[in-house]
Order: sequence, then C-alpha cells, then structure tokens
Amino acid sequence: MDDSCILKFKEDLIKTSTDNEIKFNKFYYHSRSYVLVVLFITYYGPRNIATFELACNKIPNSICSRSTIKTILDQGLKDGFFIKSKDTQDKRKQKYKLTNEYQKLMRNWIKRMKEIFN
Repeated sequence: MDDSCILKFKEDLIKTSTDNEIKFNKFYYHSRSYVLVVLFITYYGPRNIATFELACNKIPNSICSRSTIKTILDQGLKDGFFIKSKDTQDKRKQKYKLTNEYQKLMRNWIKRMKEIFN
C-alpha cells in the first residue's frame, strides 16, 4: 500500500462524513459504535440473519454495549435506514436489514474502498 491510498481514504472519509445532504452519513459516522452496527447490518442483513443477539455476539462489548447496539438499531429504524421483520421460525427474533436505498449506498461505499485500496 502506498501513501496515495491513505490520502485518498482520508479525503473520502472527510467528504462522506461531512456531507450533511445525505442524512445517512451523519448517522453512519456518529461514532465507531454506529459504524460497526451499520457494517454488521450491511453484511448480515442480506444473509437474513442480522439479529440483535448476533450483533451483540459479533461486536465486542468493550466497544459497544448491548444497550448501545439496541439504541442504534432503534434509531436506525426510526430514521428509516433499517427495516425489521420477525423470524419465521422463531417469532422472538427480529431480523434487521438496510433499506434498499441505504444498502445501495453502502455497496457504493464498498466499491469506493476497493478502488482506493486496490
């Protein structure tokens, strides 16, 4: 990795994290806990297994507590970034996904990261 990757990443980070026209960016970059929960939902949501309990197992408690994860999930639902559905096999489980619009936004972010680091 050369220094230009670091510079491009820094520039992309500043551009996206300060772009207030896209409400999702403010949510996503709110804190590292928000970033981790959104990345968790981005990865596990399309696999239809993104539950609160799995998030608590995958995200270290030293970084993000159970209550913080729940708060972020609730806020993402309230703001319209996430959708929630009941597990058909276990009604106690709630599955989370990004809405199509924000899943596409995250795919574009992943594509930019690949371009920067490849």
